[in-house]
Amino acid sequence: SVEDRIRYRERKQPLEYPNIGSIFKNVNISSLPEEIVEEHKSSIKTDPFPVIPAAYFISQAHLKGLSIGGAVVSPKHPNFIVNVRDAKAKDVRELIDLVKEKVHDKFGVILEEEVVIMA
Repeated sequence: SVEDRIRYRERKQPLEYPNIGSIFKNVNISSLPEEIVEEHKSSIKTDPFPVIPAAYFISQAHLKGLSIGGAVVSPKHPNFIVNVRDAKAKDVRELIDLVKEKVHDKFGVILEEEVVIMA
């Protein structure tokens, strides 16, 4: 029901802060080396094809709460960047780039942005 979806989002997503939704696409396991898939197989979801959620990699890289300016990787759902203190577009862009860099450094995984940033 609509009410159930609303309650789910309130529990799982950081709706208490302004945000632009999911930042990164989930990672298709067909794009990952077999050893990465094997090591993280308990996190695989099918939606509608096998993926490892971007939020999983962000969380496992210990990036929840990471901030630049007023932009923060949400502690509630790490695939959201929330605006907690008048974040500027530059803060969000820099934080996206930093998250991508840190996830790549830790796992060798390249996160692909789901959002489109207009210059």
